Amino acid sequence: MYEIDEPQFSRITPLLQGVSTYLSLPAIVKGKSRGRIWVDDPLNPGTVLVWDLVNGFLFVLKRSKGYDISEINYFLKDKLLLLARKSGYPKIYTIILSDITEPQLNELVEGFSFTIDYINHFQLNKNINELPRAVPPSFQLVKIDGEVLDNEKIANMKEVKRCINACWRNLEDYLKEGIGYCLLTGSTVVSWCSTDYVVSAKCDLYVETFNGYKQKRFGTAVSLACVKECLNQNYEVNWHCWHSNTGSIRIAEKIGFFKKGTQRVQVITL
Repeated sequence: MYEIDEPQFSRITPLLQGVSTYLSLPAIVKGKSRGRIWVDDPLNPGTVLVWDLVNGFLFVLKRSKGYDISEINYFLKDKLLLLARKSGYPKIYTIILSDITEPQLNELVEGFSFTIDYINHFQLNKNINELPRAVPPSFQLVKIDGEVLDNEKIANMKEVKRCINACWRNLEDYLKEGIGYCLLTGSTVVSWCSTDYVVSAKCDLYVETFNGYKQKRFGTAVSLACVKECLNQNYEVNWHCWHSNTGSIRIAEKIGFFKKGTQRVQVITL
């Protein structure tokens, strides 16, 4: 496998056709987020490995059904495992985005300590649910802009800023294209929701509620505000979360999302 540089990333675009989720993939290809890419043929890629440096996902794409599984397994052991450990990643979340058999899956992770997990993908209904009193009394719903992000007096804002910086190349790009809302009580962020990625009129959302404020519907309030604004901007809104993240699933379903699929993930422990 050969690593390609960012100016060459667009060469893998044909293999992204039909991949409707994981906007981190086109975001990496377009230089909007951080990632590394390896291919079997730098001029005409047939097998592609995309390492999403933000989330630790390793996406495996293949032009045809045939796989050289031994080559991918060798790459994982000889190259990526060492890189991931050196960079401080505790796990590699391997996601196969083309047809592969069960024996091939087992061969791909042979020699590794791994578990199986699942990611749920949600699609928004045509009409979102209007929730009564989405914003609780005595709380303030604030759009995330440059002034809010730079306000050091707002507690938990550093964490919000850190997460945005992780997904986006820089805050300037986020402020041009991103959408986000936070819920304040006094000068403290209790919950926030924002676009992780915006690519070709599609967006992924991320929601977080801080400790001490969970299970109070705050995540639903900020998520609903963010979804409404995304729809006003004519964005297609994507939502996905781990199968075990019952809080995120409840928020999605309250707003009006429904589950459209589940993705198997091979979680390799380093």
